[in-house]
Amino acid sequence: MSAPDAPVFPASPLRFGDTLATTMRLFYRHIGLWLGLLALPVFGSVVATFGMLTAMMFAVLAVLIVVSGGPVVSGINPFDDIAAASPELIGVAVVLLVLSFLVVLFSGRLYAAMSVAVKQVADDERPSFGHAWSATRGLQWRLLPLLLLLFGITVTLIGLFVIMVIVVMREAAARNSDAAVGAFGILALVGVFLYFVASLVVIALRTKFYYLLPAMANEGLGAVAGLRRSWQLTKGEFWRTLGYLLLIAVVNGFLFSIPQSIPSMVMIPAVDTSDELDVLSLLVANVGMWIFFLLVAVASFVSFALAGVLQAVLYVDRVRRERGEVLPPASPVGGYPPAGSGGYPAPAYSPQATPGYPAQGYQSQADPGAPPAGLADSAGASAYPTPQPSFAAPPDDPQAPPDFYLPGTR
Repeated sequence: MSAPDAPVFPASPLRFGDTLATTMRLFYRHIGLWLGLLALPVFGSVVATFGMLTAMMFAVLAVLIVVSGGPVVSGINPFDDIAAASPELIGVAVVLLVLSFLVVLFSGRLYAAMSVAVKQVADDERPSFGHAWSATRGLQWRLLPLLLLLFGITVTLIGLFVIMVIVVMREAAARNSDAAVGAFGILALVGVFLYFVASLVVIALRTKFYYLLPAMANEGLGAVAGLRRSWQLTKGEFWRTLGYLLLIAVVNGFLFSIPQSIPSMVMIPAVDTSDELDVLSLLVANVGMWIFFLLVAVASFVSFALAGVLQAVLYVDRVRRERGEVLPPASPVGGYPPAGSGGYPAPAYSPQATPGYPAQGYQSQADPGAPPAGLADSAGASAYPTPQPSFAAPPDDPQAPPDFYLPGTR
């Protein structure tokens, strides 16, 4: 007889192994649903990757021009060329920022829809795209003020740092190349320090507000109320939640390390300046870039799906534990819980003694020199009960005749 299958969403509390197993089961059993919900975030991730690579290319090019000192020696400030192209660069940056903001806005609703679908599974219902989408109607507009605030703070801080870099580097480059190199090194150290501090703040806030979207979707809350609810749910759970976030970060690093190895393998022929460069090399480089973006899309889907399902599983388990909807712990002795716990009721009858035998146990002993209480009458005469005849056989008398005789012995 085979053992019964494990439930898709087991009862709380979920331990570490139960949480991971539940996340993987939900990911594989409803992969089509997650693919439909995460199409937009995956597309946004690919576009953001393309924009990031483009921005890095321009940044590296500008730094190489400044550090090389060629334009400075000839009396030309390299930032003049950058300033001449600044309208186009600013336009591209604004378009990318607007697209990123819209993708984040609607991705929030899609992540919330994932938590609704997982909640359906926990309630023994069949999840569906229609229910998850309708249950989160209007959530992106409730989330809009909070995203605008965060977006404004982020853009302001990045803009201030970029302006500081441009001003310092321009003044240094106008003097000599050595000053430019020194200024670039100082700015790099300042940037690393600010990034480290900002990362700690973001990690702490990300942990405390981890349940924002599931709370807004399943409890019908606004952005501010969702923040308060998430803060309440993570009270006393900070390090546990942070541990799962670090696990997600490790998985994401592994997934995205696969496509990151493609450019280094396929772009070497493209940057080859020898005369032997042919069309085939450029074709290989072009195909390699398409493979790179395809792998980015696959890695983004798997990463987003696992992160969203895990977040919803942790939210459901946390709410259950908050409401006391958990199974009692098992007894450590033999694996059997005591009567009346763990779903086993206490017996409805009292234990009875075995018929024909007195109750076992040791009674309290009285003073051997005094008669038992209540066994003496008022005249002081002995009131001991009359001895009962013993049914034990008397000892054998060697002089007594035997009970029977052998033939011929009388």
